[in-house]
This record gives sequence, structure tokens and C-alpha cells, in this order.
Amino acid sequence: MADKMLGYAPEWTYDDSIPMREPIVKLGRMITDRIPIVLGIQKITKQDPEYWAVATICPTDEMAEVAMRMKKRHPRTLSDMKKLVKDMGMTEEYLLNLLEQMSENGLIEWNYENEQHEKQWVLPMFVPGSGEFSNMNKALLEKHPELGRFFERMTRLPLEKVTPMVPPGGGGIGMHVIPVEKAIEMENEAINLEKISYWLDKYDGKYAASPCSCRYSRKTYDEGCADDPEGWCIAIGDMADYVVETQKGGHYITREQALEIFKQGEENGFVHQITNIDGEDKIFAICNCNVNVCYALRTSQLFNTPNMSRSAYVANVKKKTASPAAAASSTAPPVRSSSVRSFAQSRARSSTRSRSCLTPISGVPKSGKKNTATRTGSTPTKPAPRPVRPPARRTSRFRAI
Repeated sequence: MADKMLGYAPEWTYDDSIPMREPIVKLGRMITDRIPIVLGIQKITKQDPEYWAVATICPTDEMAEVAMRMKKRHPRTLSDMKKLVKDMGMTEEYLLNLLEQMSENGLIEWNYENEQHEKQWVLPMFVPGSGEFSNMNKALLEKHPELGRFFERMTRLPLEKVTPMVPPGGGGIGMHVIPVEKAIEMENEAINLEKISYWLDKYDGKYAASPCSCRYSRKTYDEGCADDPEGWCIAIGDMADYVVETQKGGHYITREQALEIFKQGEENGFVHQITNIDGEDKIFAICNCNVNVCYALRTSQLFNTPNMSRSAYVANVKKKTASPAAAASSTAPPVRSSSVRSFAQSRARSSTRSRSCLTPISGVPKSGKKNTATRTGSTPTKPAPRPVRPPARRTSRFRAI
């Protein structure tokens, strides 16, 4: 698929009178996962999203310096932050105000996930991370619509080379699909970590409905859909507080309201996805994704790599008690919503498939013992012909996207 946004950059990046900000270059290089930049093969320019987007959500070099000292994905408590900026001459009040502004812009996030249950700030990756957070701030996105393209760029550029190597379930990259509750109930066995109810129980009482960053982003360059972006992303745990308190359009909801949103999403044909970067014991959101605009699902279709979004849930059928039809489907992917099946279908292979036995050669009994009887006549008996197997179906190495 042609990259319609290849080379896109805001007009101000071509203004030679605006110098490059070195702290922004260093910060963009620290956060990005784009392989050529990480390996030092490619240098960041003003036209790279790692520069112009970071410069937008990080308007001062002072913010960039603080973010660099935090390092990517290293939680920092207030006492840690004070030590990091000790030589910068900041008061505690000034530092807290600075961190709050960085949080509202989506440059950093925060949570309370430590033994002391103390607030800690984290410099996230671009996606999932500041790409979503910056697009969820409606006022910021209206002022800087180019951030919609920044989110799009960061869901494509870092993954162009690695998606074919991603294992089923995402391998800790981005997001992956979880089956709908009613689909799980019909299976013989379900894995708790893949159930919506498991995560609602784990983060009981901490839910917030917030706008969908993908739907918001697509609207900025006229590739949106008819969906109302509001309320489809369900933040849970500390992330629920984050989206409510940092201008991300979030509002607290009850468990019943969350279940009603998931039910409505299923009726609309949306796909449930969870974050996939913090291991099996933590997520921070459950999204109801429209396959037509979701960047995570788009990546799987764009590069023809369904493993990027495939659920890690696998049905388990006991073959001893299962019917032949059930046994034949025991290795098939789990049943998900129709929109997922449309791009992640694979053919079920039966582990109990019977094979045709070859016709025994004349003169050799089925027992396998050699026949010692002599034959009369000069013409030897010809062996029975082997059955002809049907030719293998020819398939193309490539599939249409």
C-alpha cells in the first residue's frame, strides 16, 4: 500500500530562520523505536515526526531536559525527580507545575504503581504512549492538528521492518485483540487473562470512558469515520485518573456502564483490544476499535501480518470426548467478532485427519510376510497401481490487502 503521508511535515519545519533545538533532537532520538535512527544510520531532521511532534508537545528546552533525565519508561517519584533536577535550580512547586504541563501535553504519564502507592511519573514511548495521549487532548489537537499525523506516523514507520517477525499475540508490541465475552463462554476452556471480566475485576472501581485517539487522529486529515470518538476507550486503574485529571476528555464510569459500552461495541462490530507492553499482569486500557480507522488493526492489514493484533487466546478442546467436528477445529484460531475474522482468518487443520492406506502389492499379504508360493506362466504379475493423490492446490505467496 502506498504511503500517502511519506515526507509529510508541517510548513514551519521548512523555515530556515527557525533553528533546530538540540534538546528536542536528543529527546526524539531517545524515545523513538525507528530502527535506522536507533542504530545511528539515520539522523533526525526537522522534517522527521520525532522532531516536529516532540517540539510541539515539549514547547521549552527545559521540559526536554527534564524528560531526558527521566529516561524512557523509568518510573520516577517526586523524590527521584528532585534529585534528577537538583542542578537546575527548580523549587518543588515549580517542578510539580512543569510535570503537570508535560502530562497534559501527553509527553509524560503518571501512576501509583509502587509499594508506597506514591505518585510517579513516566516518560512513555511514542506508541502506545504520547501519540495517543497528545491526540486525546482535544484542545491541544485542535490547536495543532499535525499531531494527528504524528500519531499515524508513529504507528507505521517504526513497524515497517519488524512486523513479519512478530509472534502471535503481539510479542509485547502495541495492542492485541481479546475475544468477546459471549464468544469465550461457548468454548470448553478460557484463559482468564484474555477475558474482559478478568481485567474489570482486577481494577475494580477504577474505570473512565475517554475519547478514541485513533478516531480523533483520522479526522485531522479527513480519513475519519461516522463514529462518535467520545467514550470508546476505557481507561482502567491509575490510567483512569490520568485521563480525567490531565485534560484527556475522560470521565469516571461504573462497571455496569463499562459493560454496556463493550456490549454496544460488539453490536457495532468493533474489536476489543488491550494494551500489550507491560507483561501479562498489567494493562491500562480496553479499547473498542473500528477496523476501518484503528491504527493497531491497520498495521496487521497494511503489512499482512495478523500476528500483530492476533489474540493470545487459544481454545482447548478435549479430543477424547469431542466430536470429530470439534476435534477438527481444536487447532483453529479462537472465534472473535466478525471484523477480526475478516482479516485474521486461517484454515483449521484436523489433528485427527485420516490418511488413505496404499493398496498392498499383489503377492505380499497385508500381514507383511513374504509369500513363498511359486507362480506359473512366463508373464510376471504386475503390482497393483498406487492410488493417485490429488495435486496440491497452488496458492499465491502473496495475499491482497
